[in-house]
Amino acid sequence: MVDTAKGTRDIVPEEAILFQEIQDIFKKNFELFGFNPLQTPTLELFETLSSQYTGGAEILKETFQLSDQGQRKLGLRYDLTVPFSRFVAMNPQLKMPFKRYQIGSVFRDGPVGSNRLREFTQCDCDVVGTKSIVADAECVQLFLQAFAALGLDVEVRVNNRKILDAMMNTLQISLDKRSSVILAIDKLDKKSRKDVEEEIYTLGVKKDVVAKLFELLNLQGSNTKILDGIAAFVGKDAEGVVEMRELLSYCSQKNVLFVPSLARGLAYYTGSIFEVYAPGTSVTSAIGSGGRYDKMIGSLLGSTQEYPAVGCSFGLDRIMAVVAEKRKQRVKSVVKVFVIPIGLSLDKVWPVVMELREKGVATDMYFVAKSVSKGLDFANAYKIPYVLLIGEDELKKKKVKLKDMNSGKEEMLSVKDVVKRVKK
Repeated sequence: MVDTAKGTRDIVPEEAILFQEIQDIFKKNFELFGFNPLQTPTLELFETLSSQYTGGAEILKETFQLSDQGQRKLGLRYDLTVPFSRFVAMNPQLKMPFKRYQIGSVFRDGPVGSNRLREFTQCDCDVVGTKSIVADAECVQLFLQAFAALGLDVEVRVNNRKILDAMMNTLQISLDKRSSVILAIDKLDKKSRKDVEEEIYTLGVKKDVVAKLFELLNLQGSNTKILDGIAAFVGKDAEGVVEMRELLSYCSQKNVLFVPSLARGLAYYTGSIFEVYAPGTSVTSAIGSGGRYDKMIGSLLGSTQEYPAVGCSFGLDRIMAVVAEKRKQRVKSVVKVFVIPIGLSLDKVWPVVMELREKGVATDMYFVAKSVSKGLDFANAYKIPYVLLIGEDELKKKKVKLKDMNSGKEEMLSVKDVVKRVKK
């Protein structure tokens, strides 16, 4: 039986139209923030994808691996951040700070579930070449502005890896255990607190230490109150605390929440981290994420020099599910006007069709010589808003009959007036 590969899907025209609309809105907002477009290969050298400070052990388990005819080890990109870092490493002549956005497919050989596919589309914005927390704040504000442009009410959760590290340092959790503890904390949205605690116990962390850690992770109140509580434990001058105060000073909106338990499992994050959620919808997973990764690019170069970078990623497939849920009606076709000949050959209506297209009106025509009613049924099936009926009488009068498919109203108009009407 013919089928798609597990974890992949076709995006039918009705969905693809919405998909394109979302991308266009995002591109517009990215460019308003000064990001330029970039495209990188889907295939990367496996050594690039597996480099230290890239995805970490967990993501490598989900990396699709293959070899070319020269037996070189390759992999399908699992995100757009690692290829971007490789691009920067290969192009030292870039003027810094360098800002880019990219939209493309990424691949992860993980479990398949609701809103979790093996091929999905990411939409990323990154800036490299500055340690300024203002760049981190731009990512948060870009999330807010782009989702507002889509008509979505979102919640942006923020944290800082340095805060998590300061907690573990004060609690005297050894360095070799910290990345595993962060991976465990990152599972809190999928597992119960008890299960996560048990996972941390197996790392050799004492129960009283885990209890204090979770006390800090679960602090409640305003952003300032939570941060003050953590500062009282790790010190008000701790780097992560200072950075978080500055970030929140630029992002004071009520839907920006400081969440100490936010961990982000990927190993390359070094500072600010973000996740975006759409409360009140059926999509409970994050629809956007990101953070600061100051060591990845230097690692790819084999250099101790840091290339400070921060970015944000939009999960287009999940975002599309949220937008589709919010909208009652879906656009089924890009066509604005559908031309139906009445007793005429197609060459007679062809000039009208082409004139509409030249004037910027998306136009299609009924190729099949069937009845007008069947042509109207066709237009209605695709929710095409306007139909042009053209017969001998219309040609003689140099006019066409415009039918509004929503109201049923019909008018005799010149082609010029049709353009004005449908472009309103």
